[in-house]
Amino acid sequence: MAQGTAALANKILERAAQAGIMLTTAESCTGGMLAAALTEIPGASAVFDRGFVTYSNAAKTALLGVPEALIAQHGAVSEEVAQAMALGALKHSTAQLAISITGIAGPGGGTAEKPVGLVHFGLAKTPPVSSGLSAEAQKAQSGDRARGSEQAQIEVEGRQADRAVSARKRLPMGSSVELTGDKTIIFTGTRTEIRQQATRHALKLLLSAVKT
Repeated sequence: MAQGTAALANKILERAAQAGIMLTTAESCTGGMLAAALTEIPGASAVFDRGFVTYSNAAKTALLGVPEALIAQHGAVSEEVAQAMALGALKHSTAQLAISITGIAGPGGGTAEKPVGLVHFGLAKTPPVSSGLSAEAQKAQSGDRARGSEQAQIEVEGRQADRAVSARKRLPMGSSVELTGDKTIIFTGTRTEIRQQATRHALKLLLSAVKT
């Protein structure tokens, strides 16, 4: 892995750990290169939940729940499908932040409207697990922790897990997060170079998202 790529991945993992969030990826044209860059860093398991490689249209639907009609209408390489992939990755993981990549790495497969090198990125984030707690719930949680009871801690963690699941179930509505940086780019170069550039750009977008 290139030194610059490794540095980006390391920063992402550090900031995700500080923020207490888990990450997930959904990739098409990069074939798992983004997940590989993140998991190359020792200790990645603390913040990286899982990665989806959905190369075919059928895989995007089966593993991420991307509607077949959406793919038929916009094409697998589209902003709409990229966003649906990110949302689907969240719904099918325990992560709070997801990024997706779909594009045409070449050398074939390009058209006048969608040339080789075209890559779309998507991003989605769940609401903070602790958001929306009532004053009573916050007091109960604080009391549980203060008592130091093992059972109480289990109950606290159970409530947190329930809220996380509920948040993911609400994902299809209003869960997308505006990307910092370009979310549609036409890269140039060989197939390998396009995939490498797309991976690095995704890392930069993910780093910006972890900051927010």
